[in-house]
Amino acid sequence: MSGILGQILGSVLGGKQDGQSGGSPLAGILQQVLQSNGGGLAGIVSQFEAAGLGDVVRSWIGTGANAPVSGEEIGRVF
Repeated sequence: MSGILGQILGSVLGGKQDGQSGGSPLAGILQQVLQSNGGGLAGIVSQFEAAGLGDVVRSWIGTGANAPVSGEEIGRVF
């Protein structure tokens, strides 16, 4: 994972900036999701929108409160 998103995730989740996952299993999962989605973050946003969760994902990447999401809803996205 490269670029600013990789640096942010690496810093927050304990991964390394060179794309290798660190001590956090979540960092590895996020890395796999971003790499398997050719569109990166924009592609993931599109997947959430296609699943009817566009407002939810936009709350996470925008300012203000983050909207909740269930495991079932995440399952619909991926």
